[in-house]
Amino acid sequence: MKRKAESKHSIDFLFIMFIFLVFTFSVISSLFLEINFYRSTVDMADENSNARIAVAYIRELVKQNDKENAISIGEFDGRECIMIWQAENYVLYVYEHNGELKELYARKDAVLTADDGKAVTRIASFKPEIINGNTLSVTCRDANGDLRRLIIGIKSGMGGN
Repeated sequence: MKRKAESKHSIDFLFIMFIFLVFTFSVISSLFLEINFYRSTVDMADENSNARIAVAYIRELVKQNDKENAISIGEFDGRECIMIWQAENYVLYVYEHNGELKELYARKDAVLTADDGKAVTRIASFKPEIINGNTLSVTCRDANGDLRRLIIGIKSGMGGN
């Protein structure tokens, strides 16, 4: 009689252990799935925000510095750039270098290279151009190949010192 009771208790114990292991496996599997989902969502949001950051950054720079002859398109260290004149002989260069949108504030006659700029965000390409003399068009391509284009009117006129 005692054996039957012992056998019943060991089966109960094994059943409880089996349920515990199934529960533990389910929780760990669910946790790994959620981690991968979160990681992919963050990566996707990061890539999407880089293109938007570049366009929003340039739009705000242009709006803040829309003064007579303050904005022009030029070349800096062999790259096309937006030149924003902020003070006499001081200019803010905005350009693409090594997959990054960069900015560099310096004297016009300073000897600097594209490496000296401060990175703003990652982009694959950057193409500024002037349309109809007072409209700035900027085309950015992000790391995923998505193309973003900003067209903004310069109220005070394009130019430069």
